[in-house]
Amino acid sequence: MKFGFFVRKIVNKVVPSLGKVVVFDDRENLCYSLESEQAGLGKLLNQSNRDFEKHIKEIFNRKNVEHLIFGCVGTLEKFSLSRNIINRPLESVSCKKNAADIQLCLEATQIGALVTDVVIISNDSDFTPLIGFLKNRGVIVHIVAFSKGQSKTLRSAADKVINILPFIEKFRVKPTARMANYDDYIKQKSLELLALHADQTGKINLAFAGTVLNQELGLKNLKWSGYGSCKKYILNLNTNFRVKDDLLFINVLH
Repeated sequence: MKFGFFVRKIVNKVVPSLGKVVVFDDRENLCYSLESEQAGLGKLLNQSNRDFEKHIKEIFNRKNVEHLIFGCVGTLEKFSLSRNIINRPLESVSCKKNAADIQLCLEATQIGALVTDVVIISNDSDFTPLIGFLKNRGVIVHIVAFSKGQSKTLRSAADKVINILPFIEKFRVKPTARMANYDDYIKQKSLELLALHADQTGKINLAFAGTVLNQELGLKNLKWSGYGSCKKYILNLNTNFRVKDDLLFINVLH
């Protein structure tokens, strides 16, 4: 602990350009936070991952920047994120609750002595103890602010806050066609889930169907307000669908 502490202090004071920056990216948390704050930005950000990495590196103006992306492959694929981008992937069998967070913390506590700065991209206040651990070892900890509702505890614990909201704002003018692949994926998965849970006659309780789609695909980000919006979404999936009372009838699946 003392060795790393003194090495970082010397590097920061004498030759800060030699210091290494490690970015710990809780990508699942980032996606869900952006999706709930500003519809579609989580998807677009993932499709422009190189631009995002470049932006982070430009902030520090250093050559030695390592960007580690953590997350469950199955979850992140819902956001059209290629598994090739996730350099710290967790396969579905390992994706228990907080599994990615635990992996991130383990790697963060094992950084080398030349790592002078750590960037945490997350809105999860559970990382607050990790920030304290790193600061006690002379590491400068930065938190990326990407949400107005970000944890105040997390922000106050860090040494510095990096505001990427202006960077994210650029995505507002991106053509919606960039989201076409994601929308097609969600539609296909929705149809498959409905077919899986319907009975042999193609009948399924509408409320149950909405619950399944919400849990499996995170469709709460479509800002469902209740039964009405759920019904509207499902009926838009296929013109052959019919609803009677609280039952959904699936006649033909394309």
